[in-house]
Amino acid sequence: MVHEETLRLKMKKMLSLVLLFAVGFLSAQELTCAQRESLIDQHVKDTRYAEAVALLEDRGKCRLTSETALNNIEKAVLYLIENKTGDEKTALISKLATYYGQASTDLPALTTALQLRKVLLLHRHKSGTPEEWFGDLDRAYKSDPLAFNDPKAVQLYFSLYVDRFKSGKYKLSDTDLFTFHDDLLQHIRKGINSQDQKTSRSFQAVLNNIRSTMAPLVNCEKLNAFYASGLKQNAENARWLENATSALSGARCTTDTLFTSISERWYAVQPGAQSAYQAAVAALRRNDRARAVTLFDASAEFEASAAEKAKIYYTVASSLASSDKPLAMQYVQKSLKVQSTYAKSYLLMAQLTAGADGCWKNEFEKKALSLLAAQLSLKAGEMDPSLKYTAERQAELYRKYSPTMEEIKAAKMQGKTLKFDCWLSTSVTLPK
Repeated sequence: MVHEETLRLKMKKMLSLVLLFAVGFLSAQELTCAQRESLIDQHVKDTRYAEAVALLEDRGKCRLTSETALNNIEKAVLYLIENKTGDEKTALISKLATYYGQASTDLPALTTALQLRKVLLLHRHKSGTPEEWFGDLDRAYKSDPLAFNDPKAVQLYFSLYVDRFKSGKYKLSDTDLFTFHDDLLQHIRKGINSQDQKTSRSFQAVLNNIRSTMAPLVNCEKLNAFYASGLKQNAENARWLENATSALSGARCTTDTLFTSISERWYAVQPGAQSAYQAAVAALRRNDRARAVTLFDASAEFEASAAEKAKIYYTVASSLASSDKPLAMQYVQKSLKVQSTYAKSYLLMAQLTAGADGCWKNEFEKKALSLLAAQLSLKAGEMDPSLKYTAERQAELYRKYSPTMEEIKAAKMQGKTLKFDCWLSTSVTLPK
């Protein structure tokens, strides 16, 4: 193994010497574009970034032939930028920004992506002005919105627009802000629904940031006025209805009748997991539990993800916990049926079990239910370590009301199983 590793290193060194000889030899002649691109690729692999950039600067009329070649050059220049200071660094930033523009001629399919990379580079290094950054992003988004798919660029675009709105310099109204927000929201949602998990998580983070940014700028009165004015002409527009529902929900404006009208309309126009869920939330807000349960059930049926189904059933159970414990327990059990590791459902099941009045015939059975509740609470901690502290504290509380060993012995129930035939339909085994 040592011999093989030594041989491999020698071969790599020999290859590097051959390449250096080739560069020296070919520099006396003229490198072909293919040779130049190949040498740049090798330089980057060998982390000889300065040499790669030198070949880039001396490329003459050579055109880029692939995104791989572009990424090689970008990697080399970015490395040098991070390891230089002062005028050298500034010159490299300018060089890469210029190169992005030139590269779009060779790779026109990447024009928008290159424009986004350029703006993000300049913004990161505070080169240029907010007006210039916003102008470039605005043109890129309006010319090719489908290719405007870099989460960082979307975040920057929104932040710069909000800065313009807050400055008062551009005379942007609340309507302008809400319209811009809604248009971008639809774009972000597509990113969240991406099959690529990393992309999806990045766009979800962008959405969360946007909601935080919008929070101090909006209130329910403003949002209700904006969406009420557009409901009639958008009554069949699923995209508008989804945006409106999301914006009102995100700002916690769900108690007004407008939210009910819009969410129910969205569900009617485009039945699905999310539209049914939001309409169910509206039904809960107006205390129409029967309608809410129907809609939550529909939402769960549409939902493909087991985790999301479990979450929906848990939400139903939570909403019913104080008014209809038997029905709440049914939904807790549904939640655990689709995902047995959904920890929150065990905590709720423990609460329902401990508070199951009418399910015990005597004081001992009542205490036995508290013991079962403690066991269920601890199970939640086993399923989700982030809930371990909460689960243990809850279990500790239930144990205070559980039967002591003396009481268990007095009842001659050591190691026996006690069944409860009420709506709980469960049992607990007493310790020996």
